[in-house]
Amino acid sequence: MKKYFTFIFFLLPALSLLSQDQAGIIYGNDFAYTVIAPDNWILDDETWANNGIHGLFYPEEYTSFSVRNPFIYINQISKMREDVATLEQWIEKDFKKTSQRESEVTKKVIGIKNYGNRDFFLVEYNKLNTNFFELIAYHEYMDKIFFIVLVTQSERERAILSLKLEQLLTTFAVMDRE
Repeated sequence: MKKYFTFIFFLLPALSLLSQDQAGIIYGNDFAYTVIAPDNWILDDETWANNGIHGLFYPEEYTSFSVRNPFIYINQISKMREDVATLEQWIEKDFKKTSQRESEVTKKVIGIKNYGNRDFFLVEYNKLNTNFFELIAYHEYMDKIFFIVLVTQSERERAILSLKLEQLLTTFAVMDRE
């Protein structure tokens, strides 16, 4: 707990320099993390809050959120609650669930990349029947798995906007519970 307060003490002055729709400390019952929106994107902590998603990002050029525009969201799961021991098990379980919901889905493993001194496991999903193209960055921390998802309407748009996801990943930091 002491680390939380120390972390917040040093982080708050830096976050206060950014507007409220650019950066934040996102928290739930058993997790907390800091994040800064990519350049020219908005952090929206209200639109999907009822669904447990407190980190939703979309380009400033859109006055409000729509699933037909590109967006990024952050979610997390408990490995114990999902009955998985490793990140790889969760990725397989997640893909299996997605495949049951979507009739045409493909997965391409990109591999592990490091952003901001944190490792992320990157996977591309193509949901052809709904025309969603996702780039997912999974991050394992203690008993949690965080997944940061870029959602677009085409492979080309995903390739272009992957730089926005990378920018966000460099600022993502889980706050230690200890």
